[in-house]
Amino acid sequence: GDTVAALGHAASLAPDRTDIQLDYAGALLQGTPETAPLPPAFDETLARVRAKEPGNLALLYFDGLGAARAGRPADARKLWTRLLAALPTDAPLRSHLQDEINALPAD
Repeated sequence: GDTVAALGHAASLAPDRTDIQLDYAGALLQGTPETAPLPPAFDETLARVRAKEPGNLALLYFDGLGAARAGRPADARKLWTRLLAALPTDAPLRSHLQDEINALPAD
């Protein structure tokens, strides 16, 4: 509620700050039930990040989540596989990400 609104306001004031944009995308994601479609603001926010930092690793993760939630498991798998390849071998996110990839339905 309030956190999402505050981050949305901050994101609108600082469209070039990818850290704020990604914080807002994360808040939108957390505020949306897993079975519900993601709000348009989620895609709009990621588009701002993509324009500034197309190789941002958090962007790859969020893009994969968006694809998975939109019923596009092949796209999610492709994005998350790219992310997995870019992560350091000792990154804590690796095992979680591999679990997410393994849980995707067949194409």
